[in-house]
Amino acid sequence: MDTTKSKLYSLEMFDDDEPEFVNSIVEMFVVNTPDSITAIKKAFADDNMEELRQFSHKLKPHFTFFGISHIQRALQMIEDIARGNGDKENLSDLIEYVEKNSIPVIDQMKTDFPS
Repeated sequence: MDTTKSKLYSLEMFDDDEPEFVNSIVEMFVVNTPDSITAIKKAFADDNMEELRQFSHKLKPHFTFFGISHIQRALQMIEDIARGNGDKENLSDLIEYVEKNSIPVIDQMKTDFPS
């Protein structure tokens, strides 16, 4: 692995002696995250704030697990706005931020954990 490239995620939450578990968690993240983001985008497009809140809430811990706090915070903001606590004008930018910044994380995980 190229050690000059900084990690976009962390595995600190997981024990070093659980490589199979870590591999399965990473694989689930890589497979499920794009669909979850698609569901968030659809809920936004449909102006369904309750679904938007729920999907954001469900996805948020996955980024927390991997120490990706900037995306976790964006998802928290989406959840808060969808709950009615904030300016809906920011939702599109926040959703785009989550999507755009998730792609390199997923790509790095695919490289680091080839299936």
